[in-house]
Amino acid sequence: MWFVVMFFVKFYMAWNEKLIESNRFLRGVRDFDTKIKRSMKFHPERMKPSFALKVWREFRFSMLIEVAVLYGIILGLAFLLSEFLPVTNWSITTYGSNLIFAPVSAGLESSEVIFHILSILFFIVLFFFLPFLANWEEELFRRKRHKWKPLVIQALVFGPVHLFSGSSIATCVAIIFGGLFLGYKYRVAFLKEMKKTDNNNQQSEDRGVLTSTAYHSMYNSLAFLIGLIGLLI
Repeated sequence: MWFVVMFFVKFYMAWNEKLIESNRFLRGVRDFDTKIKRSMKFHPERMKPSFALKVWREFRFSMLIEVAVLYGIILGLAFLLSEFLPVTNWSITTYGSNLIFAPVSAGLESSEVIFHILSILFFIVLFFFLPFLANWEEELFRRKRHKWKPLVIQALVFGPVHLFSGSSIATCVAIIFGGLFLGYKYRVAFLKEMKKTDNNNQQSEDRGVLTSTAYHSMYNSLAFLIGLIGLLI
């Protein structure tokens, strides 16, 4: 009996794999699922304070200027969409902003001083964790995508994914441009490193991801600081 059950299980698995291989959409879903599972397994060395320091060392004043301009463009586009297409104000939350801000916002609105202190401490801890969060996203959306077509496709996915963080539709559409910007920075750094290392693909991949992670971290840091100022005013 066990023999028969195992035969049918193996037959089903083989048939299912054949079905997936014959369908481009199903292959894409499977590959994306595999990519997510792999990206969830953080590299041990990238979960240490030394990795955050490595990312922060990449910060430059010129990078801040670029990120500030990008932030203004994304904010402006999100505002225009929300004004002229009110339906894009929809989000899974009641206030259309990042869910990460919820504990901070609730703490600052409380009448208890202790909650004010705890919300600020939470924000500080989260701020120092930003390089790790940015790296996870860059590993998922940028690594091994050297040409513009896959980078554009990933940017189109990168924006809507932020719906799950509580952002409005307008913000998610605007964030697509952020995804294109990060893809561009990844590609430039990757190609530059390929020339320097005589086509060392792995080293170039790491360089590209580190560069896009640094830009991503600076963007998130700027957005979080502006958000904190807005909550305190």
